[in-house]
Amino acid sequence: MKQKDSFHPNIGASSILMIFVVLCLTTFGVLSLVTANADKKISTKNAETVQSYYKAGGQVESRLQELDASLATARTDAQNAVKDPMFLTLMSDSVYSENGQEYKKVESLLKGGEPQSKKLAEVYGYFARCRAARNTDVSVSGSGETGSASFQVKIDDNRYIQVTLSILPYGSAQRYGNLKEQMMVRDESQDDGSLQLWQGDSSAAD
Repeated sequence: MKQKDSFHPNIGASSILMIFVVLCLTTFGVLSLVTANADKKISTKNAETVQSYYKAGGQVESRLQELDASLATARTDAQNAVKDPMFLTLMSDSVYSENGQEYKKVESLLKGGEPQSKKLAEVYGYFARCRAARNTDVSVSGSGETGSASFQVKIDDNRYIQVTLSILPYGSAQRYGNLKEQMMVRDESQDDGSLQLWQGDSSAAD
């Protein structure tokens, strides 16, 4: 008996080409979807980063306004104290008497015969540092007529803005200057971890 010929599907070149094209299109489609999803995540992360930074920048400006208001109060108090040495005794706010040793030095200066300009300069320097230190999380250093202040504002869990400035002497056109803002990275493994964003003097109206 003759055996029947086995069935062999007739797959031509056009069919192979079609299968290849379909596979390529499917692969490219999957790659496009993955790339688009990755781009979306990056864009979302970048948008959140920018929003966080500008939000922190707004908080920096608010903190600077509060600090400037404190320095303005210190200037007025210094003028009143020089006019009337009893001003310190009559004050209900003990902000200036918390630093006992320097406070006694200021009291002695006010009662002494030094020129009024020297009294104003020394007293304002002390008052300004005391008032500045009353602001939330502000670190203050210095002595005499000048000082410096610094504080941090959080951007996110890994970064923050470090702000430093100088408290200028009495009679200056500005109450603070040498303002520096740096974006810092909390990861201590970083070599430097800082990026200087902006620096310059900030005008403060009397």
